[in-house]
Amino acid sequence: MKKLFIDKTFLILVLSLAAIGFLLFFSVSLGTLDSTSLFFKTVVKQFIALIFGLSIMFALAYSKKFDYKQLKFLSLWLFLAAVLFQIMVFIPGIGIEVNGAQRWVDIGFTTLQPSEFLKIATVLFLSALAAQYGKKLKEFVPLMSVMILSSGLTFLLLFVARDIGTILVVSIAIFAVLFISHARNIHLIALGALGGGSLLLLVFFFRRYAWERLISFAGTATDTLGSDFQINQSLYTIGSGEIFGRGFGQSLQKFAYLPEPLSDSIFAVTAEEWGFVGSVVIVGLLLALILRGIHIAKKSKDRFGMYVATGLVMLIGAQCFINIAAMLKLFPLSGMPLLFISQGGSALLGVFISCGIILNISRSGKKK
Repeated sequence: MKKLFIDKTFLILVLSLAAIGFLLFFSVSLGTLDSTSLFFKTVVKQFIALIFGLSIMFALAYSKKFDYKQLKFLSLWLFLAAVLFQIMVFIPGIGIEVNGAQRWVDIGFTTLQPSEFLKIATVLFLSALAAQYGKKLKEFVPLMSVMILSSGLTFLLLFVARDIGTILVVSIAIFAVLFISHARNIHLIALGALGGGSLLLLVFFFRRYAWERLISFAGTATDTLGSDFQINQSLYTIGSGEIFGRGFGQSLQKFAYLPEPLSDSIFAVTAEEWGFVGSVVIVGLLLALILRGIHIAKKSKDRFGMYVATGLVMLIGAQCFINIAAMLKLFPLSGMPLLFISQGGSALLGVFISCGIILNISRSGKKK
């Protein structure tokens, strides 16, 4: 019987981030202790999502009946299923709107965010097309065809759902995959300029909330109690942690001062409690995970595996570092959660599914 060689370094990094992430989440959740029932509900839901996500990851990584190559033939159907799931956010009574954004689906006992699964399906479908087209991607028309087929619907649905942050993350993953394919750099630059310019125009005319965040980031307008409030509070929260932080559970800003402390602002609270040192540890673990994922992609024996591993690890890396950069005012606020740490069962499931597939791909590489 063939023995499976999983990349243990990548696995240890994932488990470390999962354990530290839940510990940090628990600490930030203490800010809801004014309602004991809310505190336990919040922590228990996150713990269940964590265990369920890890179970899926281990199943994908170690199952002898599952091989990532099967995803190449299933990618179209998985993509169409993810598109249909995303469409459900617009159905009255099923889709849930929060702060004007339609991103969640009510499945009865909980809610799910379909975009977390759509972005994975998009990477799988793109990777299958890129592997199939091969050297034809050197030509502009085939490259454009692959882009439109794999991401056209994804971008349209995410834009209508007011999920600009996920559009950016998916775009980074797509360009990373195409960069290591046979596509010419000059064509990728042209597509990037065209896509970026088109998105800015659409945001300006149809998504004023996103445009306000952009001009706030650029410093061309100030609204201390409006669009600038969250970032100002975030910077104050991070700065108050100094070198070693206030200590576990000792954050003051999470008690109704900092908006969204459990989701997109959770890094700021982490910096307040664990200081510069703790923040560097989190960033270091995330960076190590990305570099190890790229290493797995390079070792893959086929182009499909290389494309998938690259795309998935870039989805993880782009979302994490965009979130952290936004909290440091190095990037406009995106509203995306910090993977492994922020509240959100869908985000946890998505990142562990991605890690499970990457670990499965690592089985095909040469043993060191």
